[in-house]
Amino acid sequence: MPTKEIHLTVGIAARDLDAKAAHARRLLASRANLRVSVDGVEPSQEALAEAVLRRFVAAVGGAADGVVPAQHGDGKLVAVLWSS
Repeated sequence: MPTKEIHLTVGIAARDLDAKAAHARRLLASRANLRVSVDGVEPSQEALAEAVLRRFVAAVGGAADGVVPAQHGDGKLVAVLWSS
């Protein structure tokens, strides 16, 4: 199963997040694993990054069969969504 990536930033606009979520739903419908990362996360912005990722996962909705919880590392916050 192919793995695709979507990159978000802490300051992403709501309509851009919605557009990326729509793209994610299409990728998940084609049975792709999806790696979502919030890039450029500084220690002071971790709460904002987690909020962006939660909003993104909520916007994707039921298109994902499962979500691996977010993990911090190297200035990124990464989660994996998949469909079976």
